[in-house]
Amino acid sequence: MESFGEVLAQLESGSLQATAQDLSQRSYFAKDKRPENGGLIDFTKTAEEIGALVRGLDFGSYWNPLTTAKILGTGGAVLSVSRVERAAGQGGTPGEVVEVDEARLIVAAQDGHIALHDLRDMAGESAAPAQFFAAGDILPQTAGTAPAPAGEAYWRRALTGFDALPVPLASTAETASTWNVRELALPQGSDPLHQVAAAALVALRSAGATEGGIAMLREGAPAPLIADWLPITITAEAETPVAALLAQLDPQLTRAKDAAGFARDLPLRDPAIDMAAAPDFAISFSDEPLVGAALTLCLTQRGRGSMPTLRGCPTPRSTSSPRALRRPLPRSPTPRTAAPSGRFQIPRRGSWPASTRRRAPMTPTPSTPLSRRRWSAPPTRPRWSLKVRR
Repeated sequence: MESFGEVLAQLESGSLQATAQDLSQRSYFAKDKRPENGGLIDFTKTAEEIGALVRGLDFGSYWNPLTTAKILGTGGAVLSVSRVERAAGQGGTPGEVVEVDEARLIVAAQDGHIALHDLRDMAGESAAPAQFFAAGDILPQTAGTAPAPAGEAYWRRALTGFDALPVPLASTAETASTWNVRELALPQGSDPLHQVAAAALVALRSAGATEGGIAMLREGAPAPLIADWLPITITAEAETPVAALLAQLDPQLTRAKDAAGFARDLPLRDPAIDMAAAPDFAISFSDEPLVGAALTLCLTQRGRGSMPTLRGCPTPRSTSSPRALRRPLPRSPTPRTAAPSGRFQIPRRGSWPASTRRRAPMTPTPSTPLSRRRWSAPPTRPRWSLKVRR
């Protein structure tokens, strides 16, 4: 910019002086290149370098295609940093918290102290530094696996317009909650795709909706900078054939099964995404529930032989969580064969009607409308497993 006036004067006079570029000094910035460590601030760098990183990653209200400048707080909290400035003082170990109050966090950098302002959590809410840090804390310089940018375009599309289905009776928790487990043996021979379809329909019908989203717990090791859930969207009218529902879910589950996941700050970077917290309803292919969800259905192989088991796991939540179960699940489920909205109904042993045991198919045919589909127990008397943990 400093030489623009000189170039403009040469253009006006018609005496433009060209200068050959030194190609040995050229650089290449790849499309998928991102700042190191997923944007986590490295306090072993100078205050000037840290300031340049924070300013360079501030896109305001526009789509941020890179990442956000961030720090890690106690308990693994990920906080974005919107503004930094030089602070008075020298000394201290790089990354050491020197001073903290409700408005700013002063941290030691390589060549002096630097003040961090306008901290936000990954939901975009303002975060008071004093809630996460204390003087003398050492901020982590690394955060494990960084998000993979290759699949970000797909997850950005999946999250845009994602409307998470609610769990009835979920509300704010005033105290730390425990979680309960209900085990339910499924018909032998049902594959994971049909199990997920059944779980998705439970979420859809319980919410009284025909379209919505649920979460799938991401497989793999936990990573602070990567979201631990993946979006699954379903649409099912009353007369939608089972085959159509399976066709919706199959490619999504295939993509999510071995996915590396999306960056935890992706909803914060894209104004079109209005989904930062974990959805209320989640599914998992392990015994681990999704932290932050109100209910997780864990689809695992348990019990006799290889009979699959459906585990309902209302997840514990912190006092700051926006949603939690208002009350624990009942100890004894009401014996019904049809589940009313907002409640899991598990038939007691031997409570299946005789007509259902004799005539209902093991699984619906692909052409069966969802309004008339019926799932039955194995030909023998059903074995239900009920487990409660507080």
